[in-house]
Amino acid sequence: MADKKQRAIVLGATGNMAFALGSVFPGIKKHSPKLNADLIVFQEGISDKDKEILNSILPCAFIDYSFPENEQLKLAINRYSNLSFCRYEMFKMLDEYKKILWLDADILIQKDFSDIFNYARTGISLAPEDTKLRMCFSKPIENYDLTRKNYNSGVLLISDKLSNYQNITEWLYNKTFELADSLKFPDQGIINLLLQEFKPENDELPERYNCHPTKNNPKNAVIVHPYSPQKFWSWYNKAYQFKEWDDNYKQWLTMGGSPYTGITYDFWEKVVKNIDYDCPHPIRQPGKLLKFVLKRLKNA
Repeated sequence: MADKKQRAIVLGATGNMAFALGSVFPGIKKHSPKLNADLIVFQEGISDKDKEILNSILPCAFIDYSFPENEQLKLAINRYSNLSFCRYEMFKMLDEYKKILWLDADILIQKDFSDIFNYARTGISLAPEDTKLRMCFSKPIENYDLTRKNYNSGVLLISDKLSNYQNITEWLYNKTFELADSLKFPDQGIINLLLQEFKPENDELPERYNCHPTKNNPKNAVIVHPYSPQKFWSWYNKAYQFKEWDDNYKQWLTMGGSPYTGITYDFWEKVVKNIDYDCPHPIRQPGKLLKFVLKRLKNA
């Protein structure tokens, strides 16, 4: 086998998330300009124009992702994108790279993150959340301990020191299919079960590499990651003023990139709330919104 390359950065995105990559790429270029890593994007539906713009920011390879057909899984996780599971493919890629960093597309890179590659000394590194693993599943899973820490899979570093890495991708898909009717946070739950199944020591990533916007001093973090329905483009950017994400997005639009087309904090506050101030927010308060609508219909 030829000598392995040192490192790769892997992301995944559908066409309607190209704008998010349009913020991540400038962050890599600005804050880690000397980072010697291949950039790889698993994609589904990104336009040729957006690919060209992204490549003008940083050279990258696009790989079409094909999710294995499984009807039971599709029904169980219909609110998630198939691209959530393309991170499973990175374990195969350890035949070519010594270390591989997965980054979710909904992040903001604020500082040089080159030293993150010093982790995964024992094969894998993830940052813990303030929750237990049980939150990823709707019911107990036989032979697994759901009272353990829940590790966020949005920033994931692996190395070829991981034992049996050649078998992990297939195991991840098979376990996902097997537990389809139990999954609440699909890829993250299965990645966490990997830690119990293959028993690698998790060389934990510090919070600064995967920091939620509501944590203390998120502006001092290396990577900010809103691992929740609220994102920079729909909520946090307006509520917490992460100006760098906004600047990256404006530059993306200037370059001709596809815009974000979903509901925004501005739309909700300026339009809906002006019509009926008591109406709950659909992202932050979905349960209250349902009760609100049912009550309005009842009283109509």
